[in-house]
Amino acid sequence: MNRTIELRDGFLLLCLGVLVFLVVGLGVRLAQRNTPMDIRMAHACARCLIEHCDPYSANDVVRMYQEAGGPPPTTPGDVRTLEFESMYVYLPTIFVLTAPMAALPFNAFCVVWVTLVSVSFLLALFLVWDIGKKHAPLLTGALLGFYLANCGSTISAANAGSLAVSLCIISIWCFFSRRLELAGVLCLAASLAIKPHDSGLMWLCLIALGGVTRRRALQSLLVYACLSLPILLWINHAVPHWSQELHANLTTLSALGQVSDPGPSTVFSRGALMITNLQSAVSLIRDNPSFYNPITYAVCLVLFGAFVFLALRYRSSAEEHWLAVASIAALTMLPIYHRLYDSKLVLLTVPACAILSQKGGRTAKLSLLMSASALIVTSELPWAFYIVLAAKLHSTAGALLPLLIASVAVPIPLTLLIVTVFYLWVFARDVRATPVNESGIRSSRVDDGSVSVA
Repeated sequence: MNRTIELRDGFLLLCLGVLVFLVVGLGVRLAQRNTPMDIRMAHACARCLIEHCDPYSANDVVRMYQEAGGPPPTTPGDVRTLEFESMYVYLPTIFVLTAPMAALPFNAFCVVWVTLVSVSFLLALFLVWDIGKKHAPLLTGALLGFYLANCGSTISAANAGSLAVSLCIISIWCFFSRRLELAGVLCLAASLAIKPHDSGLMWLCLIALGGVTRRRALQSLLVYACLSLPILLWINHAVPHWSQELHANLTTLSALGQVSDPGPSTVFSRGALMITNLQSAVSLIRDNPSFYNPITYAVCLVLFGAFVFLALRYRSSAEEHWLAVASIAALTMLPIYHRLYDSKLVLLTVPACAILSQKGGRTAKLSLLMSASALIVTSELPWAFYIVLAAKLHSTAGALLPLLIASVAVPIPLTLLIVTVFYLWVFARDVRATPVNESGIRSSRVDDGSVSVA
């Protein structure tokens, strides 16, 4: 197919995805009776800090929520939601972003927050398109358009995880493209401040890859430290016991049957925003944190250790950098608690897929299968429909109940694990097999064994 036609069709598919994203996201948002709890709690907790009360005390957070006009709970489900949402679990560094915004009235805060989350996500997605279109524009447009159509909660829920992931993707594009690198440094620093467990492994990936990306990662850490220090001094003065309270909140929410419990007892109460971490699958063998946590940590540590060894042992090209971040993007979702709004980081598998698809061969087909699978299992709408169906079957499943539970708990973490291993394998194959010429330029290998200069 003519490349111009591919670019046009790929861009049209992307624009179609944007249209569905806006229609679904805004439609759900307008249909909601009240502002989503994630937004209200982001405002209430930051207001707590400004008003010299405790953002990690559920009582103080609920009081701020009520003062800002938060609707009182009217059903047992609403009561439960307010209870766990008021147990704040973000590190104080997030107040670098939310505290200045919380000085606004709540309605203005809501508009600014939703706009910031949505626009940053769209920008991140178009930057992924900017890389992918150079290699496989039609494929890239199809993958991104499909995923966009399934990301309406970015607007309707506007969870901070979506913002952290978007800023991380933007920073990766800046560093690898060698454009707007100062903006990339600021974006990565902000991402680390908002949700370090979303971008922390990616930061370590940049450190391991070395060169300019290592310098930019270190600069981001410096900016992060400079921005966070005043907030940490502030909260240590205002709330000296915040760390113990944060730990207590995390412990409560991850207890058996609670909202962050990855075990099988919570499978049908998670809603469409599924848990992605590997504990969700391993807990089906034995539902005990002392069993599934060590296994999960060991698997993730081995995989990340293998990547670090390869990155430090071999020099990698710009294209191979995208293979590395594809693997680490999937791995990030596995070791600790994440939900679907965090899994948007798998968008970083799309450039790697496009690069491999351009080269052709068996690896290209496998890369399409891997990236498409990662995007499909982390899409929202398919899970929304399946959860409704699974809930109806729950009471009549009988002896098949364990299989029904597994059909909900296993697909996401297992797929992400396979994607991690695949892209790590391709990265290992390429960095070990691709020669470096006298100028230090690496060449690209295709599946037939021939070599072309990258």
